[in-house]
Amino acid sequence: MTEPKPLTERQRCWLQHIRACGDGQQSLKAYVRQHRLNIQTLYAAKKQLKRQGLLDQSPRAPRFVRLTPAPVTCRVLLVNPSFAIRAFSIH
Repeated sequence: MTEPKPLTERQRCWLQHIRACGDGQQSLKAYVRQHRLNIQTLYAAKKQLKRQGLLDQSPRAPRFVRLTPAPVTCRVLLVNPSFAIRAFSIH
């Protein structure tokens, strides 16, 4: 088995940034703004480091979660010109 190539200075730098922004302290957008990074370049570096096996290839968490709305009951009062009031509920 061949030994992996040593990381370049640039790869080490991006790896450090990717690990730092993945700690959950702030959003990725806030992190790149604070460190004056380009978000597309960060994603490209992350993709390359994953291909080289230097970052986890773990599956992503689902972006959308199915929600079931709670039932809503609405009471409606209708008043017609003869002032007859009708009330009913909508479920």
